[in-house]
Order: sequence, then structure tokens, then C-alpha cells
Amino acid sequence: MKPLVPSLEANPSVLAQGFYENVHDRMDIVIAGESQAKDMISTLLITGATDGMAGILMGPPGGVKSGFLEYAPLLVEGTQSDEIARLKGRVDVTPGQVLGKETRLKKVADGVTSILSAKQDPLINRYTRFITADEANRTSPHLNNALLDLMQRGRIEAYEDGRPVEVEDIDLILAAINNYGTRHTFDLDPAHISRMALGAFVGIRRKGELSSGGMSLLYSDKYDSNNQVDINDLAKDLSTGYTRKHILKIRENIPQVLLSTEKKALIERLAVSALDRFEYDHEADGKHQRALGLTIADGRFIKQMKKTSRVISMMKGNEKVEDTDVIDSFNFALTAKIGAIGHTALQTAEIIHDIFEEAAS
Repeated sequence: MKPLVPSLEANPSVLAQGFYENVHDRMDIVIAGESQAKDMISTLLITGATDGMAGILMGPPGGVKSGFLEYAPLLVEGTQSDEIARLKGRVDVTPGQVLGKETRLKKVADGVTSILSAKQDPLINRYTRFITADEANRTSPHLNNALLDLMQRGRIEAYEDGRPVEVEDIDLILAAINNYGTRHTFDLDPAHISRMALGAFVGIRRKGELSSGGMSLLYSDKYDSNNQVDINDLAKDLSTGYTRKHILKIRENIPQVLLSTEKKALIERLAVSALDRFEYDHEADGKHQRALGLTIADGRFIKQMKKTSRVISMMKGNEKVEDTDVIDSFNFALTAKIGAIGHTALQTAEIIHDIFEEAAS
């Protein structure tokens, strides 16, 4: 059944609530459970990639991270294949292959050195609106560095015919990494993690039991056991019915959600408590301190939490931020910082709970 979509004239909170419900309804077709990841993707599609609003999914191999990256762009009605840049983490992928930079090669023949230019078609171009990076911690550090600017500012410089062009107005930046310490992966740099605004664990069952991709996927008659399906059929099934116009109306009205002085103070206390936790925790790896410090010191962490809290409130159909919205925002924000550097899902949840209890008191 085609999902219901409110009129563009509807209240932005009504639009946001409907979008949230439709995302869960559509994603449930192909991925069972994993509500936290679906919440995060709903939030990121509404905020867009401004203010460094990039997301990261973490979990064991086979935990349906790749599925989320495959399906998320298709949730927006009318998404075209050339609007999606799908990066697959491999050590041999270079920034030139992603951004289309001109590659200069040396050729020596008969004692004479000549310079050859090899132009590459970029994966990211001026039409790109969705960027997904699978197996991000298997990607070379050179490529990760090239994407830092994108994650921080929501735009990046790519190349077309040897000329630089600004790629901006990105609707979604979503990366996925295997658990810290998985074979053939790189340790992610704290500067990289600090630019991930929201994070969620996937593929984790109760009491730490891991789930395989086969356990998490649901198939109808249209989807066979190898997940082979026509992409056009999949796009029709997964579309929420919300066009970019619907989402832009919600996005434009995020600042209108009331964030009281009390809630702003709570967000600031949480940020300070998070930083204090790692500054004075002698067992904490220095990477955790730097990852948090880089973000909180320039105010990005607080700014992102305010925006996320407002969006979470809108998706509940509310017009003012409540304590639970702040808690959910903090959960996403801190998971992105410490989960990706080595803490397990259980450890991350315990740390977040302790910090909130301290800030609330």
C-alpha cells in the first residue's frame, strides 16, 4: 500500500511526524528491527548535511549496515541514480577517483620524461545529493582526509573537465564501519570521528549477541535469498512518498521548534560532562579525549545537539523540545564519538547513562 503523505500546506511538525513513521514503515520491508538506525536516518534526511550533520553506523560484519546505505537514499520520492555517490571502502581507492581530480603521471621514454594527464570521472559531482561510504575504515587515510571537508561543511570541491566545482546542498552523508579491531581495517583518526554528528550500532542483539545479515533481513516474494531485486522496483517500494519539497519545508522550520533556556542549559551541561569524563578518566584512550575535545571546543557538538533535539521533537509531532528529545540527541551524538573509536554498544550505553545522570544532578 502506498504510504500516506500530508499536504505541503500541513504544519511542519505534522509533516515531520509523518515522514518519521513512513521511514520506519518502508524500511521495515527490507530490514527488521534496528529502530535506532532508522531514527538516525530519519533525522539526517531532515537536517541535511549542513553543520557537519554526517552519520555513522557501527557493528559486526554482516550486520545490515550495507543495507541501510543502499536503501536510505531511496526513501525520498524521485531520487535519481545519478544523485547518489556510493563509496565502497578499499585501500586502493584514491581521492582522484572520488572527486575527479586530474592525475598527473610521469612517463620516461628514450631518456625523456613527459607528463601525462589522466582525467577521471568523479563519483561525486555537482548533481550529488546523497553520499554513502561503506566499509569506511577499510578506506585509505588519503581518501578519508579528502572527505573531512565535506563532513564538516556539507559541501566539497570536486572536478569536472579539470575545473573545480562546489558540490553543496547535500541531503545525506552516511558512513558505515566494522567493529573496532576487525581484520583489515584502519583505526579512524579522531579528527575524522569528530565530524560525525550522529552514530548508531546495528546488528547487535540482546546481551551482546551478534546478528547476521540473514537474521535481520525480511524478504517478500519479490526479494530472493540473495537480495536480488530490480532497483526501480525497490525504489518504488521504499519511497516514503515524501519529495524533496516536503523535506525542505520541514528543514526550513527546524529553528521554529521551541528550545527553552532550560533545555539549552541541559545540552551545555551534557557537553561539559562528556568532556570532563574523558579528561579525568585515566583509563580512557587519548583518542577519545581528542575526538570529543575537537568537537566540543569549537561549539559544533552543542550546535548539532540543539538541531538534532529540535528534529527529534518534530518527528514526535511536537513543537517544543522535551528532556527525552535531548537525551536521544545526546545518545546519537556521543555514540558517534566514542563508539567508533573502540567502545562496544554496551559500554557506550553505560557511559552515556553515567554522564547524563551526572549532568542532570
